[in-house]
Amino acid sequence: MQKKTITLKPTPLYAILKPSGLLLGLAIIGVAAYYLVDYLQRTDLIWATLDETKTYPYVAGIFLIALCIYLYKVAYILSHKYKITDEQIEHVRGVFSINSDFIELYRVKDLMVRKPFLIRLLTAMHVSLITSDKSHPLFHMIAIPSTNIHEVLRELVEINRTRKGVYEID
Repeated sequence: MQKKTITLKPTPLYAILKPSGLLLGLAIIGVAAYYLVDYLQRTDLIWATLDETKTYPYVAGIFLIALCIYLYKVAYILSHKYKITDEQIEHVRGVFSINSDFIELYRVKDLMVRKPFLIRLLTAMHVSLITSDKSHPLFHMIAIPSTNIHEVLRELVEINRTRKGVYEID
C-alpha cells in the first residue's frame, strides 16, 4: 500500500499578523513616553533637561531587540509543518532546534474546526484534535488553509481504527 502524505503549513499572513502586537505595543509606549517627557519638561515638572542625542541609542536598541523578537516569532510560526500520512500525524516545528511530534491516527477521538472571523479573512482555519495520546491529549493545527482536511482526517481515523481493531468504550 502506497503512503500518501498531506503537508500543511500555517498561512504566511497569519505568521506576520499574529506577533505584530509586540511591535505595535512598543511603538505606542515609545511615542507616549516621548510626549510625556516633552510635556513634563515644558511644565517644569522635570528640572533637568534631557539630551535627546544620548537617548537615541537606547531607543534604537530597544526597537532593534523588539524587531529581532518579532522576526523570530514570525519564523517560528512559519516553521510549523503538519504531515498527515495514512497512519499518523507528524508535527515539525522550530527555528534553531527542530522538534517533531507524532500522533497515531487511531488515537484520535474527536476533532473540532474553528474559524474565527480574522482567520476566515485569511481563508484559514484552526483544527483541534482530542486524542488518547498521553503527551498530546489536545493537539492544535493553527491557521492551516481552509480545505476539507477534517473530512480526510475523519476517514483516515476510521480506517486506522478498524484496521487496528480499536474501539472506544465510554
